Amino acid sequence: MSCVIPLYPLYALLFADTGLSDADISVLFVIWSGVGIVAEVPMGAVADRFSRRQAMVAAGAGQAAGYVLWTAWPGFAGFALGFVLWGLFGALASGTLQALVYDGLAAVGAQRRYPAVLGRIRAAELLAQLPNAAAATALFAAGGYRLVGWVSVGMCLCAAALASRLPETAPTDGDDD
Repeated sequence: MSCVIPLYPLYALLFADTGLSDADISVLFVIWSGVGIVAEVPMGAVADRFSRRQAMVAAGAGQAAGYVLWTAWPGFAGFALGFVLWGLFGALASGTLQALVYDGLAAVGAQRRYPAVLGRIRAAELLAQLPNAAAATALFAAGGYRLVGWVSVGMCLCAAALASRLPETAPTDGDDD
């Protein structure tokens, strides 16, 4: 999902243009990283205990809420709270997509294809960054950070809606046969 969020290529500029100092921006990145690291294992357990598809839906909605804060309340506090949400829900999603892919392949006896399928997903994410940057530039020119922010919220919500349509199979018992 991260590859189609127009705020990604611009958020450091947004922070600076809002008047944050380099130190403030560094603190924001520490908050985001710290929350992501601390939340990784607990959120992974949550994703494993409940529906992985629903975890992906929640991750998209949670990230959208973070961008709402950034867009509606631009400033250090809004950015910090948005990064807390991004860190939490990013941790929720981090292994969930991989687990969904693996379980789906295992359900049809194709788990050995997992590395290739995941590689294609990662390649598509990287390729999508180029048109995303172009879209961010056009959106910014048309409506500034507010438009970019609200479109980013919409993209997260679209990703959550698409995630709700993902097929979900029961997790495998972990053997690779």
